[in-house]
Amino acid sequence: MKERDAIILGALLHDIGKFYQRTGKKQDYSERVMQSCCPFNKEINDFTHKHGLWSGQFAKEIFGEGEVENLCLFHHKPRDLGDKIIQLADWLSSGERFEEANVKEGKSYEIPLMSIFSQLYKPAPAEESKYFPLTSIEEFGEQFFPQKSFNLTKNDYDELWKNFTDDVRKFKVLNGFPNDALETWFFIVKKYCSRIPSATPFKTPKKKYSYLPDISLFDHLRTTAAIAICLVQQCISEQEVDKAIRILSVYFNKKDNSILERLSEPSRFLLVCGDISGVQKFIYTITSKGAAKGLKGRSFYLQLFGNSVAKYILSGLELPLSNLIYSSGGKFYILVPIKTAKGNFKDKVNEIEKEIDHKLLEIHKGELGIILGLVPFGLKDFFRGNFNRLWGEVEKEVRKKKRVRFKQIIEEKYESIFGFMDEGGKINLCNTCKDTIVKEPNEKCSLCESFENLGNELAKSQLLIEEQIPVKKKTEIKRWEDCLKAFGYSYKFVKDSKCLEQFWSDLPSTIYLLNSTDFKKAVQKIHSNFKDKSHRRVSLAYDFVGQATPYKKHPYENEIKDFEDLAKDSEGIHRLGILRMDVDNLGAVFSKGLGERATISRVATLSSSLSLFFEGWLNKFIKNKYEKDIYLIYSGGDDLFLVGAWDKIINLSENIAERFKKFTMKSIDNTENLTLSSGIAILPTKYPLYKGAEIAGEFESASKEHKRRDEKDPSKNAVTFLGNTIGWEEFSAIEGFKNTLVRLIRDGKNEKKLPHGIINRLARIYLLYEMEKRELRKSHTLGEIKELAKYQQWRWRLVYYLKRQSKIFEDELERLQKIILKGNFIEHLDLPVRWAELLLRKEEKENE
Repeated sequence: MKERDAIILGALLHDIGKFYQRTGKKQDYSERVMQSCCPFNKEINDFTHKHGLWSGQFAKEIFGEGEVENLCLFHHKPRDLGDKIIQLADWLSSGERFEEANVKEGKSYEIPLMSIFSQLYKPAPAEESKYFPLTSIEEFGEQFFPQKSFNLTKNDYDELWKNFTDDVRKFKVLNGFPNDALETWFFIVKKYCSRIPSATPFKTPKKKYSYLPDISLFDHLRTTAAIAICLVQQCISEQEVDKAIRILSVYFNKKDNSILERLSEPSRFLLVCGDISGVQKFIYTITSKGAAKGLKGRSFYLQLFGNSVAKYILSGLELPLSNLIYSSGGKFYILVPIKTAKGNFKDKVNEIEKEIDHKLLEIHKGELGIILGLVPFGLKDFFRGNFNRLWGEVEKEVRKKKRVRFKQIIEEKYESIFGFMDEGGKINLCNTCKDTIVKEPNEKCSLCESFENLGNELAKSQLLIEEQIPVKKKTEIKRWEDCLKAFGYSYKFVKDSKCLEQFWSDLPSTIYLLNSTDFKKAVQKIHSNFKDKSHRRVSLAYDFVGQATPYKKHPYENEIKDFEDLAKDSEGIHRLGILRMDVDNLGAVFSKGLGERATISRVATLSSSLSLFFEGWLNKFIKNKYEKDIYLIYSGGDDLFLVGAWDKIINLSENIAERFKKFTMKSIDNTENLTLSSGIAILPTKYPLYKGAEIAGEFESASKEHKRRDEKDPSKNAVTFLGNTIGWEEFSAIEGFKNTLVRLIRDGKNEKKLPHGIINRLARIYLLYEMEKRELRKSHTLGEIKELAKYQQWRWRLVYYLKRQSKIFEDELERLQKIILKGNFIEHLDLPVRWAELLLRKEEKENE
């Protein structure tokens, strides 16, 4: 095994022994080995950090005796430079492990992973925090969500460990695994260690170490691997590592921040942020029939595009996947050494950015671009919350560079950017993108057709093959695949494992399971394809993608529903709903939310958690609950874009907001840390989709401007639709009012139905309220208006009208009256009334 690969694997598995040890299984090393690799603590008269023995045991079982085994064994009592690099990377990853006075104590195997959201802004005490069950990333049911505190047992760990080792041994049938398939190791550790706490509280006879169990073992392991390879590539000397370890040893004992200043030295790392620009225009300017498939294809293409560019940068810098700290939602963050024996990596990153600009100008004519922000930092910046600051600084750098896109190549490509794009005269433009010249009127260009095909392939495939290919200087762009080949990656969709043979090649490849982490099943199915191909280098991975797609009948035999089909499935009026939703203040959460606790591993845990919700849970939820009605166009990072039957879109938006609240809350009785704001456009099916997307975007912005009556209450956290913006806390009351109206008018009571005219009457009462409020504006302040408007003419008109209705509905109408007159409900009366009207209207009377 190459020394570089051994270091990466040693770092990625250095603490896997914590997982192994908590099963209660014994390790086989002698007392002499323990003495040589475990530190001795005089206070307890015993050896500590024994999990290294279990890490070494696992490495020996899988790789045999050798370098990876030794790196795992000796990372707490290092003998040589390799061991010391793992130790230093381990310490930098965890920063200092923060302690909480009220943290729950127990055996290491009893303590579950604390939700990272419990630690945002004002951290919640242990008894108010929430914890994740011990599971693999496999199911997205109730076990996906955090719960109140509970204890685990060794049996829980033993069962998970058995599944982990079964998967590892299954991989041995694939050539290249385990020694070479670093990417496979990354994903298997991610699957099984994402819900295991890296550090747990413990106590000795003289001292209690109340470490917060809020960092996942996976995120600690992957960031340790990322830091370790950066140290290796910059050829750090043993003397430099020794100096850093000595300083940090003193710092950990004394907790004196001034000691960190001794680490002051030239910056050793770069935090690189990549941001795809032009996304809105690229996705939403589709105007023709077939827009649903085209939108789906374009949004997934952007996901592949972002990953391909990130990997292109990693490949150019000879860095593994572990150094991709975050990639989702059109953004990625990479940890990079600032310089190596081959030169200054800051210059190298700028060169790569220039190469990417040239390629994107050629491929997408400047419509899409990648902005790279760079922030250099040193060893001390891994501590005392500095990683928060770095995250904010690199985002600021990206925002600055967005104003001068393609700056590096403007002089070289001036004519391409500012010159004439065609010869003029009468031309035919693509019927979909309205950008590419085609031969015939109403024809689609080959690229737009390929995006539609991509939407179809994604929905029907179980596997995705990614092949690393030689990068060509110039590629003819006819299909979406051609665009990504320019960055050295080829992608092929596979319906199922039986079809793998036809896609065979000798290139290094990764086979992604789509929306599944069932490695055992995958290996069993594809093993026959590998038997006679011992030279084949393959990795296995998985990816969560938005596959939820409504079909007319069966997904493998029938067409995807178009927008008219979706609208016809809605209740009441046939309309299309477009939902845009994203997390409020996410930039501030990453740059400020973790405060002094913002180590690189905590930031990684936070980003991993959000990605799992938007990319994993959401797709599964829609497929299970809304498969026939909702088209998941895009979901990643912190936002989403959905199209479907208008009534189901409204219902789904509330479900997502509720589940997100459940996922991110500190406790049942505590205010949630993170919130969502949404915009819902309800439109005729023939309305241009890009315009509908713009409207939904404007409504989402209105939700983000939402202010509550009490200035102390948080803003945002709202939804806007049918001309109203309401906080999510008001949604259930509005929906309940609407449900009562619909039930009384459509179903009635005692074989009698409430007259439909009540809809118009309530609408007039709301208009009267609005008119009286406008009159009051002429002579009163805003606060006085809202108060006085409650006691105007509309009140007695409401009471008078409802009293005149049939005695059969007296109780129900009295309840509705109380709701309207209570609090501020009158301000939004228009919303449930219009909502009910759309549900009750007959479509045959509509002229679309």
